[in-house]
Amino acid sequence: MQGCVGFARRGDAVTALDKAGLVALAERVEALTGPCRETDAEIARAIGWYQKEVVCHGVKGGKWVEKYWTYKGDTRAAWSSVPPHDFTASLDVAMTLVPDGWAIEGLSFWPAAPDEADTKTQASATARLVGTSVRRMGRSMVWGHSGGDGRTEATASTPALALSAAALRAIAAGQP
Repeated sequence: MQGCVGFARRGDAVTALDKAGLVALAERVEALTGPCRETDAEIARAIGWYQKEVVCHGVKGGKWVEKYWTYKGDTRAAWSSVPPHDFTASLDVAMTLVPDGWAIEGLSFWPAAPDEADTKTQASATARLVGTSVRRMGRSMVWGHSGGDGRTEATASTPALALSAAALRAIAAGQP
């Protein structure tokens, strides 16, 4: 019977990115032409995921290391050597990056020009996010957006990439 015992952490538990690092990551996401698992791993690390290593022992004395992803100490994460989410591939997963208090103002996608078109264009998607807040207006508390709440925008080759990049900029806007 094989089993895994002990935990050995390599490096820092969380690779935190400052504002400039998040903006640089957003720019790399915008430059992609399609999904990228390596970039998914960078995004996961930027928002608090990290990999743990577990030393496993076999019955006949063999040892190996298993890696799994976990989120800020949540040990229920799946055993996997790949990032936990496809931020750059899935629009649904990219939406999970949008920080609390931010709204998706617009998301547009324009497909690539067909082969028979005289002018060749690449596919392009744009995502616009706005910050929201609650303000007192007379006797009422009104929820909405004003200029000071923040606004981000990103353009990329797919909607998932555009939304991921815009969300990373929104996260960066909340950094000191």
